[in-house]
Amino acid sequence: MRRPLAVLPLVVLALALLPAAPAHASCAQRDPRSILEVVDAAFAGTYVEQRGPHYVFAVEQVVKGELGPEVLVLAPAEGRITSIDLRPRPGERLGLGLSSTPAGWSATDCSRMDPDALLATGGRPCAAPEVASLRRLSAARAGRTVRFGIRISSAADAAHVVRVAWGDGTSSSVTLRAGDSGAVLAHRFGPARRRVVTARVETVPFGGCGGEVLRSRPARLAFRVSRA
Repeated sequence: MRRPLAVLPLVVLALALLPAAPAHASCAQRDPRSILEVVDAAFAGTYVEQRGPHYVFAVEQVVKGELGPEVLVLAPAEGRITSIDLRPRPGERLGLGLSSTPAGWSATDCSRMDPDALLATGGRPCAAPEVASLRRLSAARAGRTVRFGIRISSAADAAHVVRVAWGDGTSSSVTLRAGDSGAVLAHRFGPARRRVVTARVETVPFGGCGGEVLRSRPARLAFRVSRA
């Protein structure tokens, strides 16, 4: 005996109501902060293309590690694709944690993150830190070396530079190491007269910051150089 055709729509409806398998069934859902603890680098960006054995990503903002405006990530080897392999879609915006290997950066689908959730954890801002203070550390006498202390508003990374214009047509600069909060610079002034020293912080940001040099607002210190 043939079944009534009316049963078929009910079967289709029942199948449609079955819960869908999660997109990343092999990866436990983790908070971006827990992923950041175990990866070597992380960024928010957009997948561009596959170039040979690498996925190419345009970096929007670096959250951990030292990365340039473009990142190459090892793609899965042909014939060895697993359920946790990273398979981004062209134009997809995502957050991604990276592991350093002898062959280059690697990642899996388990280190993929929501980009906005990743950025909410912090990251390198597209701005230079400000000069928090500029002060003279020694007496200003003509022909003598005068020392100045400059403190910045936030701890530096390797891309920060303190640049000082001495007000006599010359300038000096010092590159800050990661974690530095300031620097001491010295200059020998000429004849006794009023001087204005100007200091600012410069940084070369990465990725979505455009790669241009960003500068803080200038901090100025006026004083008089006395006779020796």
